[in-house]
Amino acid sequence: IGYDSTRPDGRPTLPSSASSQMITFELENGCCITLRTSGTEPKIKWYIEHYGSDPQMVSQQLEQIVESVVENLLEPERNHLVR
Repeated sequence: IGYDSTRPDGRPTLPSSASSQMITFELENGCCITLRTSGTEPKIKWYIEHYGSDPQMVSQQLEQIVESVVENLLEPERNHLVR
């Protein structure tokens, strides 16, 4: 709780607490993925951001990244997650 690996001192710039755990991944291509637990439901919520000068290319990359995150990070079958 309360750790940011991108900062020299490890202290997060965003608020943190035991009841609102969050993890953010920054990919080499600039894509940012944040996963967090819901405070009111037994759910994992996640957000993905990406940018670029070619909207079609960004859309294609996002589609591939989303598929990879779901299959390789969340592992829905192994973790009994509902899509």
